[in-house]
Amino acid sequence: MTIALVVVAALLTCPAFQDRPFSSLSAAEKRAALNELLKGLSPNTLDRPAPAHAAGLIREGLEDEDANVRRTALGAAHGLSYLIKLRAKQWPEEARREQTALNALIPRLTIMLSDADWRIREQVVRTLGSVDSVLGPRGAVFTSADTLKRFATMFSTEPHGGVRATIMNTFSLMSEHRTDIGAQAVIEAGLNDTHPGVLQHAASGVGRAKLPHLLPRLVPLLKHPDRGVRLDAAVAFGMLPADSAAFIAELQRAADSELEHPIKQTLLAAIRLAREKGKR
Repeated sequence: MTIALVVVAALLTCPAFQDRPFSSLSAAEKRAALNELLKGLSPNTLDRPAPAHAAGLIREGLEDEDANVRRTALGAAHGLSYLIKLRAKQWPEEARREQTALNALIPRLTIMLSDADWRIREQVVRTLGSVDSVLGPRGAVFTSADTLKRFATMFSTEPHGGVRATIMNTFSLMSEHRTDIGAQAVIEAGLNDTHPGVLQHAASGVGRAKLPHLLPRLVPLLKHPDRGVRLDAAVAFGMLPADSAAFIAELQRAADSELEHPIKQTLLAAIRLAREKGKR
C-alpha cells in the first residue's frame, strides 16, 4: 500500500476513519488524524519508534489545499522532529532512520516558505528550522546553514512583521553558538525594522552574538514604547558590560524614567556591571 493510500485506521480507533485513504477525508477528519498522530509523538513515547508512515502522512497534510490542514501537519512535523532529537542519544539507529524519512519533507517545507498565508509561513520557519537541524552543545538546536541562508533572504522581502520576528528570533538564538550563519548582517538589518518583535529579537541578538559596535543602535530602544523591546535592549547592555561602560549615562537616564520595575532593575544591573568591568 502506498503512502497516499495509507489507512488512517492504523492511527485512529474511530470507526468513521476505517479503510479510508487520507485524501478522501474531510478537512476536519484530516486534522483529527494528524492530531492523533501528534499525540503519539510525545516524550512519553520515547521508547517506541514513530509510526513508519508518519512522515508520509505529514507530507500529505503539508500538500493539502486547506490551510488549517497544512498548519496541523506542520505541528506534527515539528513534533516528530522534537521526538527524534530526544531519542537520538538512547536509540541512535532508529533516530537516524526516522530523521532520514523526515528529511524528505524539507523540499516541501522550503516551498511552503512562500505560502500565501502568513501564519503558515511563520510556522514553516519554526518547523523547517527544527527539521533541518541537529543538536549542538548543551542541547542547542543547530539549523543547517543552507536553511538559515534561505531565512536571511526571506527576511529581506517578507511583508509580515510576525514572520520577520520569528526569523529574527531564530538568528538571535543561534548567534550565541555559531559564527557561520551571517547572523550579524541579519541582526543589523533587524535594527532598522519597525516591528516590535523584530526589534526585540534583534536587540537580544546584539548581546548574544557579542556585537558591541551595535550598542549605539540600542540606546533609542531603551525608550521604545514596547516593553519587550526595552527589556531586551537593557539585557543586551548587561551582556556586554565592558563595552557598556561608555553608555552609563544613557542607561541611567533610561532607568530614571523607566516605570516598569523589572526593566528598571535590569538597567540598574547593567549599570553596576558596566562600572565594574569598565574599571579593569
